[in-house]
Amino acid sequence: MVTGQIEASLWLQVFLFSIYSSTLICHQLYRTYCVGRLQLARYIVEQVMIYRKQFVLIPRRVD
Repeated sequence: MVTGQIEASLWLQVFLFSIYSSTLICHQLYRTYCVGRLQLARYIVEQVMIYRKQFVLIPRRVD
């Protein structure tokens, strides 16, 4: 009976650890993904701003 309880608690620890580690991995992936998306968005905004500056610098005739 005692060995069964020890085995059950061991399985519980393994189960909890696997949940914990998978949560950590998911969190890490999520953070990496979000940071990547933010950097990409910032890069796109910067490129658009540069493009708009170049576009504005081109002299246009005003009728």
